[in-house]
Amino acid sequence: LNIHSLFPATETEETASGAEEAKPLTLAIDEIRLDGSRESLSDFFQIQGAHAPEKTDILKLPALSIMDTSVDTARKQFTVGEISGEQGFLLIRRLENGDLNIQALAGSQDPAEKPSAGTENEQPWLTTVTKLSIKNFTIQGKNLTSDHDGNLTLGEINLEGRDISTKINERGKIDLSCKLNKTAGMGTRGEFGINPVNADMKLEISDLNLAWFQPFLAGILEIIVSDGKFSTTGALSLSQAGESGLQAKYRGSAAVADFATKDNINADDLVKWKQLLVTGIDVGISPIYVNIDEIALENLDSRIILNTDGSLNLQNIVSPGTKSSPEAPKSPEAQAKPTLETTEPRDTDTVPVNIGKIICKDGKINFSDRSVSPIYSANLVDIQGSVSGLISEETQRANVNLKGKLDSYAPLEIAGTINPLIEDLFVDLKVLFKDMDLSTVSPYSGKYVGYKIQKGKLSMDLSYLINQKKLDSTNDFYIDQFDFGETVESPDSLNLPVKLAVSLLKDRSGEIILRLPVIGHIDDPEFSVGGIILKMIKNILVKAATSPFSLISAMLGSDEDLSHFEFDAGDTELTDADKAKLDTLVTALYERPSLQLEVTGFADIEKDRQGLISYRFDRQIKAQKFKKMKKKEAAAVSVDSVMIEPEEYEKYLKMAYKTGEFKKPKNILGITKNIPVPEMEALILENIQVTDDDLRSLANQRAQAV
Repeated sequence: LNIHSLFPATETEETASGAEEAKPLTLAIDEIRLDGSRESLSDFFQIQGAHAPEKTDILKLPALSIMDTSVDTARKQFTVGEISGEQGFLLIRRLENGDLNIQALAGSQDPAEKPSAGTENEQPWLTTVTKLSIKNFTIQGKNLTSDHDGNLTLGEINLEGRDISTKINERGKIDLSCKLNKTAGMGTRGEFGINPVNADMKLEISDLNLAWFQPFLAGILEIIVSDGKFSTTGALSLSQAGESGLQAKYRGSAAVADFATKDNINADDLVKWKQLLVTGIDVGISPIYVNIDEIALENLDSRIILNTDGSLNLQNIVSPGTKSSPEAPKSPEAQAKPTLETTEPRDTDTVPVNIGKIICKDGKINFSDRSVSPIYSANLVDIQGSVSGLISEETQRANVNLKGKLDSYAPLEIAGTINPLIEDLFVDLKVLFKDMDLSTVSPYSGKYVGYKIQKGKLSMDLSYLINQKKLDSTNDFYIDQFDFGETVESPDSLNLPVKLAVSLLKDRSGEIILRLPVIGHIDDPEFSVGGIILKMIKNILVKAATSPFSLISAMLGSDEDLSHFEFDAGDTELTDADKAKLDTLVTALYERPSLQLEVTGFADIEKDRQGLISYRFDRQIKAQKFKKMKKKEAAAVSVDSVMIEPEEYEKYLKMAYKTGEFKKPKNILGITKNIPVPEMEALILENIQVTDDDLRSLANQRAQAV
């Protein structure tokens, strides 16, 4: 060949043994330059899969033009004046082994392979594309998920780019538009740089159907996303500065319209809304921050279901496989594969969040309890309100103002301040709820109490303060015109005298008032507000059965025991303190006309017998003075109220002794003998008889006095 003349004859040299050996030819190429290359290729190439299921076109480029190219190996520069293509097609499909077909095309690479020595410090190539034009390109994804069909088609891809370069601090321009599954519009345009990565782009997405991504949620969320259109318009900024990594910012607005989800088990409606509109979005990464002017939610419709096993439908949203669990040992194959690691934010790192306002308009929450029979259902409708000033700073508080109605008639109001974004949750809320018809909750009363509810209305006034993990709350319940109806046979019944409790608690106007304060620490795993309130109500029912008078006393703000009154031995007179206690009891009975009260007298055989003897002894002495009183004086007092002065005592004692009908000591003349005071007292006391009938009469007199 004529190129032989380009090479000199092979030189030889003599070796130590005398033999001749050819010297190797060394050829050095200092520089290669290629300028002005213009290629226009039709039906450029196509690639098919190697396996039987993949014997379809994977990549097709029917028209590709590369013009005005130049290569400079010395300077390591590669420049393309223009790249243009039309009608390109790429198929991405999951293979039986789980890999994507484009992975198979690229081949496998040993992760242990390292770049050859010396390449790290070599000057990188400078690549520049002056103009890039791609029109009507299509990327089709089929069976992108392992267990479900995940089909997405990115079509009508049109890309215009200018001055795209790897030169440091150079920025080019790009204008990209496409459609996902023929309906969702997606586009971005603006400036971007490769070295370092940076961009200022306008981003727009419209009518992106969230239901298309349902197959990708399998194994993550146990819900069905049946509808929802996502749209956003905004500006995306990217920058890379030193060790801080890639920084990203997005400013704009977003909306999710006609969103709907269903329960994955029973296909029940779960959460849906007409529109979620987020305006004034300003979010960033490295550092992470979130600023939002307003979040407006319109026509929220959520369904909460308590299943027959006691679980909530919302508890099963996250798939069990995605919940945190102890890490299983990795297989050798898995250990060989590189993994991506994410770093959890430290507890001390608080993400700055500032949300100006959250608005809810025309919301509805439906609750169904399938654990009782018949099934209980309630609807919280016409939910309106806002949360304003939600900021992740310790001293900031967001104002809460929410209103709604239970089943369109019982109003609910929630007002106060909160901050759920700080480490120690802060809550200061007041909840007012009025006139709920209690007959609707008969399924619960039948199951747990054993009676249906005939009538009654419930109102609540709740105040909750949570600060530094400490809860201080008051729970005031007002139940009006409450009555139980027919009995229900239930194995879960508490078997407590609930009808007696209702009679004790209900006042004259037919209202029951329960004030149940609850305090505690919310970080205590054993602490439960609902559990404490239920326990307190149960204690009230038990107290009604075991000590109803103590319950009445407590309801009236007294700590006195109204179940009995104590009398002095042998006495039937009520003291002033007893009369005050009786006033309390009278008030309670007046307010509870349905109660019937039985009063039973009591007399102690030993103490009251001695008391009666002492009483009759004193009465005999007082009777002597009463006889000596003038008629007008005697008419104004009773025998028991007569006062005996110390200097009068012996005089009237002798008179009582003489008039006593019992045997007395006499002198030799047969005349009653004068004896000392102690002996007179002893003889009088000795001859006072108290029978069982006297004790029975004492008990009856005490009952009459009460």
